Amino acid sequence: MRRALATAAIVILGGAGALAGCGDSTPTATTEAPPTTAATNATTGTTSTSGQADATAAVSTAFATLRGQSYTSTSITEQELDASDLPAEIRDQAQQQAEQAGGTVKSSTRFESPERVEITQEIGGRTQQIVLYDGTAYVSADGTAWAEVTGEAAEAFSQASSLARLDPTVLFTDITADGTGAVDGKAAQQFTAGINTAAAGDAVASVTGGLGDLGAALGKAVKIEKGSAVLMVDDANGAISEMQISMQIAFDLGAIAAASGEDAGDATGMALRIMSTSTETITDFGGDITIEKPDATTTVSTIVGLGEFLSA
Repeated sequence: MRRALATAAIVILGGAGALAGCGDSTPTATTEAPPTTAATNATTGTTSTSGQADATAAVSTAFATLRGQSYTSTSITEQELDASDLPAEIRDQAQQQAEQAGGTVKSSTRFESPERVEITQEIGGRTQQIVLYDGTAYVSADGTAWAEVTGEAAEAFSQASSLARLDPTVLFTDITADGTGAVDGKAAQQFTAGINTAAAGDAVASVTGGLGDLGAALGKAVKIEKGSAVLMVDDANGAISEMQISMQIAFDLGAIAAASGEDAGDATGMALRIMSTSTETITDFGGDITIEKPDATTTVSTIVGLGEFLSA
């Protein structure tokens, strides 16, 4: 069970972290529409069908505007474990494994274009860097020694890249204008939304599915139970300026144990839950950003090899 809990901790961080970037996406269709009708309705406390359609169009356009320019962003994902329904021994193990994996993920992103992106992540006291450059992924544990990612490991990155481009009108539901606010002192329109839990779950499964049979089994053990989002659209440039996503995720410990090659035993039917809240703030929209292709000195082609390279 200890191995299963360690695996669960990794999936918790990976699954929630992947969804944190879901809104940074290119909509399949964009309709220009001002959010004025929806905003007026939000102010008076009512929501009309036309107002919600305007809000959805405004958010879709704002994401498309963001991805149409270079930008940098910072994000923090906080994750709180809920093991209250588990027996004491398993609960203590779960808490220990989650703490070892790290409950806070800090990321910074430099976005030149959808094909050229640099991401630095801090998690559990470790730092890793990822560069996506014209269809190829490169990784480094310290920013000096780089590996080109190939094979099944590259497939996992490919799935994550697709996840990052998920249509916001699919991921978010009931998008509603919710007044005005400010991000870093800049005026912005505020929108609230629910999370399409089925679409979010399918997206996480698509990422873990890229990790082979184990990943596919783990994907089935994860369930997005509920979620919400707050989206800020900059008044001056019309782009997303901040996004906060909160989700409650349940992990079937019996299914995770089986996927890890262990006897599920007493874990059958037990669920480990986590509340994940991620806030990403755009810090330099339209800035002069150039992503350099890393000079890779080796390749990694398996998930095991990827982990060994990053932890060496």
